[in-house]
Order: sequence, then structure tokens, then C-alpha cells
Amino acid sequence: MKKCVLFSELYTVCALLTYAGLAIYEYFQLPYFSVITSVYNYEKYVGDTITSVLASDYPRFEMIIINDGSTDHSLEVIEKYAAKDKRIRIINQKNSGLSIARNKGMNIAKGDYFWFVDADDYIDPKALSKLAKQIKKTNRPDLISFFIQPIDENGVFQMQDGYSQLPKTLKNYRNTTFDGRSFSVGMIAGYPVTSGKQIYSKDFLKKHKIYFIPNLTFEDDVFFLSTLEAGARGTAMFETLYYKRNHNQSIVNNRSRYYDSTVKLPIIIYEELKRAGVREERARVYFNVYYQGVFDKFPESEQGIKDIDSVLDYVNKNYAYWKNNKERLEKFVAEKKQKYGRKE
Repeated sequence: MKKCVLFSELYTVCALLTYAGLAIYEYFQLPYFSVITSVYNYEKYVGDTITSVLASDYPRFEMIIINDGSTDHSLEVIEKYAAKDKRIRIINQKNSGLSIARNKGMNIAKGDYFWFVDADDYIDPKALSKLAKQIKKTNRPDLISFFIQPIDENGVFQMQDGYSQLPKTLKNYRNTTFDGRSFSVGMIAGYPVTSGKQIYSKDFLKKHKIYFIPNLTFEDDVFFLSTLEAGARGTAMFETLYYKRNHNQSIVNNRSRYYDSTVKLPIIIYEELKRAGVREERARVYFNVYYQGVFDKFPESEQGIKDIDSVLDYVNKNYAYWKNNKERLEKFVAEKKQKYGRKE
């Protein structure tokens, strides 16, 4: 009788251990996320950003915050949260720009997937669990795109627009995956990119040596295109997971300060795509599409065209394709100067 009781107890213990082992194994098979946030003088907003990440209903994540030489009280805000939650890791550096800060975060991140969450935005509390389900459903893709919701300075929802939605082409891949190289250049170039609008596989980025370009305003465009053109296997979600704040301090609303990056963007995209192995003909199409975009994005202000002659000089000396279009660019610049009362 005692042997039967002992056997029964032993069986129960083994069953419980097996169950616990399987549960632990299953837990560690779930994706691990690295939320990477660069902060420069965002004491007003960064607390909301951190709170939204820590409120996640999904446990497997870390938050890497790079204090990019803030001169306000941003670091104090960050340290207050870090003292209460060990999942927050802080890196301090002298002011070096968004791209260098993100790259530094990528180099130390432990996650399977990276999410670049800006310090003035925030995420849905169920975002990570929903992303984890999508990752499992689509067999660990390299890229996941989803909806974002624009909000104003006070967090009030703004009207939805093309900036918030996925292109119709991407909507065909809600429950399946696509090859990033299968899309037309026009569709990709017309897709409004922002860092928080997608997550990226660490292994894929590492394999293809994809990083953010320093000292470039539209670094998100280059990063996203390089990922697609390297052959990323991606998927799309029809859910709003990210809330994008629009305010006077944001880069997108201060484009006139970054006209130089606007002009150089087609050059950088061409060079990066060539480095990634994109064939010459397709890289040239990208160049021409973004070159056309220069005329739409070039800032309409006196600030935007000051020193424009030095930009033309840069274009003329450094890139043959620009020389082919130099006459058009010079005419464009002359019209802007005339508008603001400046003589050639």
C-alpha cells in the first residue's frame, strides 16, 4: 500500500515538474522586446512614454533609454522611473543626435525585436502582447507594420490621415508575410515612415548591418527602405499600437532647420541601397523618386534657403546624377530666392 502511495506521489511530482518545465520553456520561446528610446530635452513628455511601456500587459521586455546630453530635467525623470523598475537601462552620452543614440541602444539591446519609441510618444498597453501573437502567427517575421494615431501636444486624438494608415498593398498581408523586395518603388516611397510604426528583428538587422545614418533628418526612411530591400520578410497589423505626438519641438514640424538633409536624402538612399546589394536600376529609380520629393519637401522659408549656394556646390561636386538635374535645381532655387527678395 505504501509503495502505491509513494508511486502516486512521485508521479504527481514528476507531472508537476514536467508541466512547470514546459511552461518555462514556452515562456522563453516567446519573443523578447527591446524598446529603445532616445531622449533630448523632453522632460515634459518622457514620463508618459516610460509609463506607457511599463504598463504593458506583456512581461518580456527591456527599455533602453539613451539620454542624449539633455540639458533640462529629462535625466532626473528617467532615473526616477529606473530606480523603481529594473527593466529600464539608462545610457548617458554627450549630445550626438538621434541616429547615434539609437545605434548605441541597438548595440547593447538583448531583445529579439527592436521598437524605436520616441520620447514624446507612447504605446498601447496591449501592444507588446498583440505583437507577440502576430510574431507567433507569422513564424517570426523580420518586420511588422501597424497603425499609428496622431495626437496633439496634450494627447488629444487628431484626425486620421495617410500618415496613420498602411498602404493598400500592405493590407493584403494581415495574416501572412511578404518579401520586402516585392513592392514597387512608388508604393514604398509613398509610404509615410516613422520609427514607431514598425518593429524590427534584431537578427535581421545584425545580419545585414542595418543602422541609422548619423546627422540625417529623415533617417527613418533610409532605415526602413534598407530593411525592405535587404529582403525582409514582413507582415502587417490592422491595429493602432502607437500614438505619435505632434508639437512645435518635434523634428517633423521644424523641417526648415534641416533643408540640407532633405537635399542629400536621395543621395544617401542611393548609396545605402547599393551597399545593401540592390541592383543599379532599382537604386536609380529610388534616387529619382526621392529627388522629385526634394521639390515637395524643400522648406518654404528664408531659413530653408539660406546657404543654398553651398548646397548646390555640394551637389555639383559629389554626385553625377545631381549634375544631370542641376539646371532644374538651380531654377527651383532661383525662384525661391526671388520669392524672398534675394538676388542671384
